[in-house]
Order: sequence, then C-alpha cells, then structure tokens
Amino acid sequence: MSFSWTTFGFELLNFLILIWLLKRFLYRPVQQALQQRRQSIEKTLEAATQKEQQAESLLKQYEQQCQQWREEQQHQLEALQLELEERRRDALNALHKEMGVLSQKQRALDERQREMEREREQQQAMDNGRRFASRLLALCPLPELEARLLQLLAEELERAPEPLKSMVQREPVAPLLLETAFPLPAAAGGRLRSAAEGVMGRPVSWQTVVNPDLKAGGRLTVGGWMLGANLADELSAFVQMAPHEELQNEL
Repeated sequence: MSFSWTTFGFELLNFLILIWLLKRFLYRPVQQALQQRRQSIEKTLEAATQKEQQAESLLKQYEQQCQQWREEQQHQLEALQLELEERRRDALNALHKEMGVLSQKQRALDERQREMEREREQQQAMDNGRRFASRLLALCPLPELEARLLQLLAEELERAPEPLKSMVQREPVAPLLLETAFPLPAAAGGRLRSAAEGVMGRPVSWQTVVNPDLKAGGRLTVGGWMLGANLADELSAFVQMAPHEELQNEL
C-alpha cells in the first residue's frame, strides 16, 4: 500500500472541519451556558449579600434607637429627680422662713401638725400608689399594655349591664368615635366594633382617630356617652383620687 499525500490532506482537512464544527456548535454553546449560569449565581449571591448588609444596617439602627431611647429615659428621670429635689428644698426653705416668724410654742405646735399632716398624706399617697401600681401592672407588661388595654375596653363593652345598654340605646343616632393611642389593629378594631354594636343594639357608623395624648389604650365615644381604658384617663383618676378621699375622711 502506497502513502497518498492527497488522501492525507483530505483527511487532515476533514479533521480540522470536524474540530471547527465541534467548537462552533458544541463547545461554544456549552461555554456560553456555563458563563450565563455563573453570572446568574453571582447575581444571586450579590443580592443575598446586599440583603444581609441591609438587615445588619437595620439591626444597628434599631439598636442605636433603643440606646438613644434608654439614654433619653435616663435623662428624663434624672431631670425629674433634680426637679423634685429642688421643690423639696424650696418647700423646706419656705417652711423654715415661716417657722422663723412664729414663737417657740407656736413653732412646735405647727411643726407637730405639719408632721402629722405629712405622715397622713404620705400614707395616703403610698396607699393610692400601691392600688394604682397593682391595677396597672395587673393589665400586662409595658410592651403589651396597648393591646391589653384595648382588650379590656372590649371586655367592658361585652360585659355592659342591661341598664347601661338601655341608656346608651336611647342616645340619638350618632357616629361612634374610637380614639386610640396608636394605629388600631384590624383584629382589635373588629372586636371593639362588634362589642359596641352589641351595646347599641344596632349597626353603627365607625370612625377611628389616633390620639397620642391617651399614651396607651383607647376611648370610645357615642353621643354623650364615653367609655375609656387608657393610660391617660387612669393617671388622671389617680391624681384626683387623693383629694377626694381626703375630703371624705374629713367629713
């Protein structure tokens, strides 16, 4: 058998054409698919990294806000303590000046009367403080106070006695106004509305208003009737409690 350069040349050409076809229609598409897949993975990883960074940033902002809130509370507490101390000193100075113009016997008598009065007021204030603190802490811990007060308001409506229902149902038809210290959750709003309509004995128009002055909880008003379960009203009742009880004791 003789070696043919022509045949060899054709075979070599066929081999090169085969290599070109493989590279053109097999290797290059596979390489492009792998490249696209790699870019997709890199984009996914980049997006995940960005979300992680955003979450860390939000966490840091939250921690900073909590720290600022704690510092602000501490500053307010210190300011209150300073103010109370100044008032105490002013009251003592005023008392000393007043005592300076009295005779020894009158000063002793006045001092004794003041001491008895202070002890009685302190005891009354401590009793009122204990009752108020027990009532407030029985509601729920501070983070749950808003939800618990709204729940208490709904329970008060659901337990409304028949005489109260009759009185409210005689009120002229008017929109029902619900004030809350914070935006009203849908679940709490639905329960309050259902309870209010149960008291009214009819469907009522409904209006909700955010009133930060309430501090926490809500206040329900329809016509001349009002029912509240909120921190502002409780504090106001506590402030008015001591003078009222002192007047009853004197009587």
